[in-house]
Amino acid sequence: MPPRLRSSRKAAQKAKEEVRKRKEPPKKKARQTKNNKTTPITKKVPETKVETKESETEITSILFSTKDVNFTQIAPEIFITICKFLPPIDLLSLAQVCRLFNEYLSSEESDSTELIWRKARHTFLSTFDVGPPDGMSERKYIRLIVEKGCQLCGKKTGASIHWEFLVRVCNQCFKANIASFNNIMANYQIPLYFYPALPCYSRADSGYFWLPQVEKFRDEYNAASPEEKLKMLQDCTQKSHRIMLDKRARETSKSRERSARLQENAEKRKTRQNRIHQLVDEMSKETYEDGTPKFDQHFLKGNIVAYCKAVNSTSTSLTDRAWRSWRKKIENEYYSKIPSIVDQ
Repeated sequence: MPPRLRSSRKAAQKAKEEVRKRKEPPKKKARQTKNNKTTPITKKVPETKVETKESETEITSILFSTKDVNFTQIAPEIFITICKFLPPIDLLSLAQVCRLFNEYLSSEESDSTELIWRKARHTFLSTFDVGPPDGMSERKYIRLIVEKGCQLCGKKTGASIHWEFLVRVCNQCFKANIASFNNIMANYQIPLYFYPALPCYSRADSGYFWLPQVEKFRDEYNAASPEEKLKMLQDCTQKSHRIMLDKRARETSKSRERSARLQENAEKRKTRQNRIHQLVDEMSKETYEDGTPKFDQHFLKGNIVAYCKAVNSTSTSLTDRAWRSWRKKIENEYYSKIPSIVDQ
């Protein structure tokens, strides 16, 4: 082989070796200790991170697995972790899937179960930041406020919540299950000292009581021993007092929210009206190329702005697209009315 060709090949091999070395990542050097012993450099991972990563990996493998997965066999810890990200309506649906899920989500004595429902309420039902009434679990509380139908007849519309009785019923069922103070005194023969122990729906003419509560309390009281009767009466009186205080607090909070909402809508409506008047003023100043005004200002402001009352009666903000649509209607009304004004 000629010397020139041999030297060029060696140069090419050296160049390839240099490129390969540059592409390789630099190697970490061993650390020298005081005893001149080399110790490898290692990175310690906290145990908590490893456990969290394994838990997340297990949940991800279950949720995104292409194989058939029996969700009833997953660990309770993983089930609780999944439920913490679900809205209340999905939790209610999940509780109806099977008996096991219903037990997981219905245990009122479990702190984890209460935490799941409470977190779902705070995250997805921000308007109900007030906790459940005395003696009611988070799940029952969410069912009461999320579901819309009547709890007695099943009617899907027209039901409202009565916080003194902790029920959601339609008007017809409500009237059929309440009785006035005089009615109960005449038909149920309940002593006067019973009534402070029962929540009451107050009207101008009289107080009304929930008949299922009256009958239940009467039966339990008659079946109790003399020692138990006094304690039962005291406990029910205190509970009734707390329920009535909770009802008044909710009504006060609702009234404040309604007032704040009305004030906010009034400000939005005023802003919309000012914007419409501003745009109509700009519209009345428009001219043709020769300087002739396109619109009669007095007629436009005096007659067509009144046409916009139906528009500015709402509190929805006026967008550019909405204004373009309303401008066409204003122009059509203007050109349909202006000839009659000119003829006069």
